[in-house]
Amino acid sequence: MEDRKNLDKRYTWDLTRFYKNEEQIEHDIEKMKLLNTKIVSLRGKLNTSDAIFSYFQICEEISVVCERLGAYVMLRIALDGKDKKALSLSSRLSTLETKMAQETAFVSYELAQNTDEFLSSLIKENRFKDFDLDIKDIIRSKPHTLSEEKEKLLAGIGEFANPEDLYDGLTDVDLKFEDVVLLDGSKTELTGANYSFLISNEEQSVRKQTFENMHNVYMSHNMSLSTNFISKLKKGAFFSKQHNFKSVKQSKFFGDEMPELVLDRLVGAVNSNLKFYQDYLKLRKDNLKLDKYYVYDNYVPVIKQVEIKPTYEEAVDIFKKAVSCLGDKYVEYVDNQVANRYVDVFETKNKNSGAFNADLNICNPYVLLNYKPSFYWLGTLAHEFGHMVNTCLINDSQPLSKRGCSIFTAEIASTVNECLLYEYLLETTKDKNFKLFLLDKFLSEFNATVFRQTMFTEFELFAHGAIDQEKPIIYEDLNEFYGSLQSKYFGKDVELPECAKFEWSRIPHFYRPFYVYSYATGFISATIIANRIKKEGKPFVDKYIKFLSSGESDSGYNILKKLGIDICDSKTFEEGFAVYKSKIEQMKKMLEELC
Repeated sequence: MEDRKNLDKRYTWDLTRFYKNEEQIEHDIEKMKLLNTKIVSLRGKLNTSDAIFSYFQICEEISVVCERLGAYVMLRIALDGKDKKALSLSSRLSTLETKMAQETAFVSYELAQNTDEFLSSLIKENRFKDFDLDIKDIIRSKPHTLSEEKEKLLAGIGEFANPEDLYDGLTDVDLKFEDVVLLDGSKTELTGANYSFLISNEEQSVRKQTFENMHNVYMSHNMSLSTNFISKLKKGAFFSKQHNFKSVKQSKFFGDEMPELVLDRLVGAVNSNLKFYQDYLKLRKDNLKLDKYYVYDNYVPVIKQVEIKPTYEEAVDIFKKAVSCLGDKYVEYVDNQVANRYVDVFETKNKNSGAFNADLNICNPYVLLNYKPSFYWLGTLAHEFGHMVNTCLINDSQPLSKRGCSIFTAEIASTVNECLLYEYLLETTKDKNFKLFLLDKFLSEFNATVFRQTMFTEFELFAHGAIDQEKPIIYEDLNEFYGSLQSKYFGKDVELPECAKFEWSRIPHFYRPFYVYSYATGFISATIIANRIKKEGKPFVDKYIKFLSSGESDSGYNILKKLGIDICDSKTFEEGFAVYKSKIEQMKKMLEELC
């Protein structure tokens, strides 16, 4: 693992854009306090047009300062989970933000006391044009707006330790795994960052070690991880019910402005198509010529020794060619981000083990990778760069109040890029084996994103449902239910080691309730969008770029509907699964020809 000090700076983030010294940090902290005092001065006055407009203006100012401080701290900790100064600053900001939230707890209640007629009249004033959706949300949220006293109390609870913080600290820093012994007898360190690389190794023994070495550690910490997760479930249910929601799910979908029906459509469509998934797994087993096919065999390519291993620069170049169909402006954003150190590329000690795009509203986004020369990381790069350009387009198109985007639309932006990458490589290679490899990779990605994330969604429905219904739930319930889901999804041809049922405790997204469904629905939508981009060309590309630039100008559900895709319509899922089935048939035919 590289020492961060030895890396070429062009592969690292330049965080001096946020702050060059401690004095600048302290200046922003004082500014944040001052702006919060201005909001406090509006107590009892938020019933006039002028006062409400002043409030929105101050909120914009304070959001800029808070995001700058928060992003700086978050990015530093992402680079080094043991950064003492950053951790201390994070704790300090958390305390300050809790205090500020308590001091301004009156705001939501006061705004909600205004009549709908008065609030609606503000929208007609030109100066409120950038805040129209905020005003509509005040009206919409009235049933869930609490008194000042209660908001203060709930804000104070935020000072206590969060289960997700404990989980992150444990899994990113504290948990250690046995090394994996490769076929030549050498050992390699197993980490969260290289797990995906090792689990796709050609040798089943290496895959077995990788899977079991990882999950045996989670199994040994099962009681602690389960207790922590159940605390997260209970905390979520408590806060949701305090805000007059029946459940975390209702609260989440209310916040996303997404019909809950989408979960029924997703789970129903996926369960209806499990046979095709299981048939494909059987196809993999037969072509890999394995006596027994285990769950850890899901990630190895069916076609061996054809995986490309591009350097980071080569990966960026391949990606740009794949998305060139989206226009020169799209590619220019990529060039700018890469050249100006908005991408932190390689794995280093104590760095966050995954990959993400920090979709900041006040500046260009920052992308974190742990890049290794592999097809996996090429695909991950395409995914995160999709988020990255999506953020750039929004920031250049929307006022500050409408920047950002829903999880739902964000996942579409990233997944379309993955689809375009596969199609580009399929079209440009003449190697039949590589085409088979690509088909297998696309299908595996579909499986991992649609089937697997829907399995996760079913687990969430079970876990949160138990809390909502006040049913007792313990570690065994979580383990056994997850194991039963694995059996249902993978079918009779896939073997499940004992430690497999503990996999749920390794999934960080469960600490962001009802998040993973957006991966599955996003992939279905992205598959359809990528097909239309290829078939319809520039007219549809122009619509798609507008979709990417929409930000929070409307709900994600409505923005996608404007593109002609309704995720609550079962026909949408039929169209997406039709692509999946056609790729399976294409792969079967090519395998038969090779035989």
